[in-house]
Amino acid sequence: MMVDDVKQVIGFVVIYFTVFLSSSTFSLMAPFFPNEALNKGMSTSVTGYVFSIYGISLMTMNLLVGKFLPIFGEKNVIVIGTILNGLSNIAFGCLYYVNDSQLFTILCFVCRIIEGIGDACIETTAYCLTSAKNKAVGSIESCIALGNIFGFIFGGVLFEYSGFCLPFIVIGLLIVTCVPFLIISLNFHNEIEFEKAGETIIDEESSKNITKISETETDSKRPKLSFSQLLTIPEIIITGFVVAFSGIDLAIFEPFIQTFLQSRNIGQILISTSFAASAIAYLFTAIFIGQILESENSINIATIGSFISGVAFLFTDPSFIIPYDFRISFFGFPLLGMGTSMMLIPSIRVMLDFVIKSGYEEKCAQSLISGFRTSLFAFG
Repeated sequence: MMVDDVKQVIGFVVIYFTVFLSSSTFSLMAPFFPNEALNKGMSTSVTGYVFSIYGISLMTMNLLVGKFLPIFGEKNVIVIGTILNGLSNIAFGCLYYVNDSQLFTILCFVCRIIEGIGDACIETTAYCLTSAKNKAVGSIESCIALGNIFGFIFGGVLFEYSGFCLPFIVIGLLIVTCVPFLIISLNFHNEIEFEKAGETIIDEESSKNITKISETETDSKRPKLSFSQLLTIPEIIITGFVVAFSGIDLAIFEPFIQTFLQSRNIGQILISTSFAASAIAYLFTAIFIGQILESENSINIATIGSFISGVAFLFTDPSFIIPYDFRISFFGFPLLGMGTSMMLIPSIRVMLDFVIKSGYEEKCAQSLISGFRTSLFAFG
């Protein structure tokens, strides 16, 4: 049993690291790509589209991956996604040598679309594999937050050191290197799940095992959930809105707040510190929520998180009530990170609970909900 626990921990660590690296590709090119694209003849608006196509690709593919994940299997999907993400990053780095402006633009879109597809395969599978383990879901969210921070720093440092190509090639090679470790760790995971499914040990001190066995038998008799049936559950729609609005919060936060703070003559160092405070608060809240999250308190946590997020936006610009003071405004940044984390982390658990209460099979619903939830966040 101890060996199985070690194997499971190793398996999750490999998944966490892969999610961390794939998430970093979203922000990797942010510090330098706009200027480099301008030198290649790409307009500012098209540069924005190159950034956004990643999110559109991620949103679309999450729904498809969630639907077809049980058919193709978790290991196949996450391995294919990792290969696609890694190779497309390496290819993006090589675009520096494309001198034709039109061809450069087309290939930028192609590479970013493939990156989004790969990331969708990785994230949806990761959520599906960890959806029954609240601590693991919190760790996945932490890895995504860290990846976004790391990508920005990593891209900027490597670009200053050696130019356009190296950030993409290094991160791409690291992602591809994860493939053999993913295969081994997921083989461990499948072995453990198979052993657990075959265990029927019943003794006087194993009443919890008896309950789990009966729940499994009951679950197998329930109807499987389809995407159209998922959308007929009112609680799922409400939770979906919460997830989408969390994405909207983060999407409008960075460009709007940066411009707003600059208009208030706040220096770049303080602006960067403000964003870092939000990201750090998100990270530590995700870890904490993962430790305490249960079915009984998941809705309460999400509700409190929604309230905190609303208050955070009031703090960021209280000038309609009192004269503007950056010290008050700064307090809103970690609050927003905390509130957003509290809204997002319980969302999969909440959706799964409502699906089970509605009489559907849990195992089949895990992949569908993972894709649906990740897609809604990308949409936001």
